[in-house]
Amino acid sequence: MASRSIMKGRRRGTILLAQAALLAVASIQFPALRAKDAGVAGLELTGDFYFVIGAMAVLSCVQAAVRTRAAALSLTVAKFLLVTLIGIPLGANLWIEAVLVSLVILEVQYYLESPASHAVVGIVIVAATLFQRAFYVRNWEVAKPLNTDVLGFVFLLVAVAGLGALIHRLIGRNAGLEDRNAYLNSAVERLMEANRGFQEYALSAKEDAERDERKRISREIHDTVGYTLTNLVVMMESATDFSKTDPDKTELLLEQARQVAESSLEDIRYSLRTLRSLGSERLHGIKTVHRLIDTFSRITGVKVNIEYGNVPWSLGSEIDDVLYHVVQEGITNSFRHGHAMRIDILLWLTETDLRIRIADNGTGAKSIKEGIGFQGIQERLSRVDGTFHAGNTEGGFQVSASIPIDQTRRLVHDSSATGR
Repeated sequence: MASRSIMKGRRRGTILLAQAALLAVASIQFPALRAKDAGVAGLELTGDFYFVIGAMAVLSCVQAAVRTRAAALSLTVAKFLLVTLIGIPLGANLWIEAVLVSLVILEVQYYLESPASHAVVGIVIVAATLFQRAFYVRNWEVAKPLNTDVLGFVFLLVAVAGLGALIHRLIGRNAGLEDRNAYLNSAVERLMEANRGFQEYALSAKEDAERDERKRISREIHDTVGYTLTNLVVMMESATDFSKTDPDKTELLLEQARQVAESSLEDIRYSLRTLRSLGSERLHGIKTVHRLIDTFSRITGVKVNIEYGNVPWSLGSEIDDVLYHVVQEGITNSFRHGHAMRIDILLWLTETDLRIRIADNGTGAKSIKEGIGFQGIQERLSRVDGTFHAGNTEGGFQVSASIPIDQTRRLVHDSSATGR
């Protein structure tokens, strides 16, 4: 819808500019015609002529403001009547009249679609041609134009109509392409949103599954330990009872107790290994960013280069989450709005903050508007006292963010940087 409104505004501006140009041409030509033609000079048409030109200019401005096609066409009809009134006294001098009728033809083609515009343009040309005959104006006989001049007049109007129809068709085709491009951009945006939602859902679903599995394993460990300890207590009580009366029985019970303890210990170790492996499969910090970029590049075909610098694997869940979403929104913005094919990301940890820079080779932005994505980034950064900046660069667009890192957090996580 936005692109269609922009295109409509451009077309309105174009037709208004064409109207102004044609009226200017007619205004410039009239003094030369009056100096050359004694008949025109004798009729004293200067005031009438410039009144018509001024009235047509006012009607053009009104046309640019009206919203209904019917109102605009009614103003075009009024212009044609004005052209006829001023064209009759000009007699055989058809050039100025041809310029003004051309203006009417272009307006008809702008406000009407074919074949209706072709029919109305034909009526305009025929009507303008029929008026090319002798008239009496202010007791002065205005001679009929020569037939060759009338044929040239008609040929010029037909040529203008053909050129106008071609331009109108090209504009319509361009509007169709822009609408299609807007639709495709909207589709890409929806797909990106859906993909981002699926990624977040997959992460959430995996975490839910891992949490459920941990609960199940914890219950197994609890049941195993409880069952084993209960059996051991019973066996030891029995062994105590048989220790004086039946030493062989006591030895057998102790051996069974040992076997039960070893078997249970093996089961518990297996459960703990499984539990530990679940924890190791979870991605944090830099790993989630790396997976995000890998998925994004495969889906979009955009080349993404990232320099992790001296940033550790993780800076805590809160900072990791902000980092992930800043990068996610930055690369999505580069692809969706900047149409970039290359994105460079730099991460660097200073003594006081984590710095993020996302630069692309896209088209940049004429004006930066804070949409939902950028607002989301700023909201997340505000929770950790971070700052955000976005703007055009010489080769595209750049997003920069800074997240304060307290010294305690840095000391805790510095050791993980050495393992990369």
